[in-house]
Amino acid sequence: MSSQEALYRAKGLVKTIATEFWEEPSTADLHETFCRTHKGTNLSVGAKALCKHFARKEFVMKKHPFWLDPRGSEVQKSEDARRQLDDMLRRTVWRNIHRLNKHVVVYEIRNELGYGMRWNMTPGLEFRGFLEAHQRS
Repeated sequence: MSSQEALYRAKGLVKTIATEFWEEPSTADLHETFCRTHKGTNLSVGAKALCKHFARKEFVMKKHPFWLDPRGSEVQKSEDARRQLDDMLRRTVWRNIHRLNKHVVVYEIRNELGYGMRWNMTPGLEFRGFLEAHQRS
């Protein structure tokens, strides 16, 4: 194991086949990028992503097993999304910085149920979206 990998693992991050040994973003930076106002709206970037997540047809008519349905004003949706971020950060059991493809590196966190959130790290830190739990085959 390289010293770079040892330091990465010592911080509690998980190594996978696509892991990149980059510096982990701070909680403050995760909050800032999630709560940043989405252009042209009063929604936060995180709330916009949550609304898009729920717009997928499989969640339209039924209750989601984990994520809370965004409702109310844009300000209320943003506040509800921020609370879900805070809950996820408190309950994170899995953290990894990994490559999605040749050009995209992401920071991903997941809870004990497998639900998570993801931030792009290239070219700069930017909230990317909500993640479903992995499906068991």
